Amino acid sequence: MHRRSETDTQRYFFCDQYSNEDNWRPTTRRRRTEILEQTGGRLTHVIAGVGTGGTVTGLGRRLKEYDSNIRMICVLPEAFPGIEGLKPLGSPQDIVPRFSTKASSMSGSP
Repeated sequence: MHRRSETDTQRYFFCDQYSNEDNWRPTTRRRRTEILEQTGGRLTHVIAGVGTGGTVTGLGRRLKEYDSNIRMICVLPEAFPGIEGLKPLGSPQDIVPRFSTKASSMSGSP
């Protein structure tokens, strides 16, 4: 699909969620609202698996608008477990989202 999108841009579009800087934006406000409503705003930590990094990045940003002390804890398996939404990021063959290096460098220690 990627090659087709490059050769026939009028017919195909390739989202490329792994390097799309806006990957984290689509549903983060709705998810933040759901989580805050369900917890009554009493939230200190969120544990989430990492796929493309979009949910963790976006949700973390939106929740930190509510309370900057909320900590995001990312689950990164050592090997791909066959579950979309859980991706290893440590081996050369792993697909590492371009924006994940920015997010991890800003996150600091837990």
